[in-house]
This record gives sequence, C-alpha cells and structure tokens, in this order.
Amino acid sequence: MTEVNPASREKTLMTNTGNNCKYGLCDGSGWVISSDSDGRETSHRCKCLLETIKQKKYESLLKESQIDDLRHMTFESYKPQHPTQKRAYEQTSAAHKGYYLFGPYGVGKTHLMAATVIRAIEKDVVSAIITVPKLLDTLRRYGDKDTAAVETLAYEADYLAIDDIGKHKITDWTEERLFMLIDERYKKFISRKIHTSVSSNLPPEQLSNTIDPAIVDRIRGMCTEVFVDGKSYRINGKL
Repeated sequence: MTEVNPASREKTLMTNTGNNCKYGLCDGSGWVISSDSDGRETSHRCKCLLETIKQKKYESLLKESQIDDLRHMTFESYKPQHPTQKRAYEQTSAAHKGYYLFGPYGVGKTHLMAATVIRAIEKDVVSAIITVPKLLDTLRRYGDKDTAAVETLAYEADYLAIDDIGKHKITDWTEERLFMLIDERYKKFISRKIHTSVSSNLPPEQLSNTIDPAIVDRIRGMCTEVFVDGKSYRINGKL
C-alpha cells in the first residue's frame, strides 16, 4: 500500500475547501515555501492550514458529542435573569470541571450544560451530552449491540454532561445501568481526572430518596454543587 505524505493530505484538505490564503502567506495550498541562506527550500504549515485543521477537528468533535439541536446554547448566548443564574454562569464558565446543577424547570440548566460541552470541545476535549431518560430508553429498546457507540461515548468521553437525572422511570434495570455508568465515570475521575457534570430538578439530598444513594454519593464526589433558580425561560419565552 502506498503511503500518503501528510503534507499531500493536508494540501488536499485545503484544496477541497476551495479557499485561498486569507493571510496572504501561501498560494492556497496551506504550505509556506521559503529558502534558507544556502538556497535550500523549506516548508512549514501556513496559519490558514492550521486554522482549517482545527476547524475540521472541532466539527468532528461536535458531531460526535450528541449535542445536535443544542449547538446554539453557548455561554455567549446565555442571558441570566436571576442572581443564582448569574452565579451558575460565572462558575461553570470559569473552570473546566464537573458540576451538579439543580433547580426548578426552565431556569437554564440544560443551556449551561450544553455550553460546558461546547467550551470543552473548543479546547479539543472529547465531550458529549446525554439525557438520562433518552439514553435509558434507547438502551432498553435497541439493546447493547445497536447502542454500543452511544454507550461507549458516555463511558469514555473526557467530559460528559448528563442531563435530567431523576426524571427517568425507576426500575432495577435502570438503577443498574445508571450505577454502572456513574461508577465508571467516578473511577476514571479519580484515576485520570476526566470530568462529569449532571443536572437535575432535585437537590442531591432529595435525589438520594429517588434513586440509589450510591449513585448520588459518587456524583457528589466528582461534582461541585450549583443551585439555579428563577422563573421559567420557556414560560417567559426567553429561551
């Protein structure tokens, strides 16, 4: 098999975009050619190629993240309407780590969760967002074989946002699957500092009365608790 030169591959990437160099540094190939003092030609990646590679990687990570219709929910588009929302925004946007966001419906918890995922992806962190009821329903309906990719992403992503925990139907099966996921995320948090954020309508003490307290204990062990309050964005038409 013929090995493809990386430079040729990247030149094809630039050619496929149909772009000329916006910096005027190369001929549109993505490579800057120069000569040293002995007249020997050397080449290095142009700034325009580096930007293109970064954008392609960003788009690839976004596609894998399951974020889909939440892409508009960035930190920049978040408009706090309550002091706790402002504090939640300041905390979650300031540091990349795990958070437990809790509070009533419609106060922007999902928006902030999606924003943390998008911010992480911008920093080349493999990230994903999942909704607990949807994940469990998918696993139940299609089985392990057909949902392996989604479940692997949930287990292995360097950053995972788990939305709406506690809203799913509680059965022995859902408790087992949820415990397996959270336990694995916690172990990896301890061993190599991957991060997990979780959102719920319930404070952690109340969530412990709804689902297995061992799950909640692990969530609290890897998340900073953040209360979010206010009037519903959905009712007020501001989301």
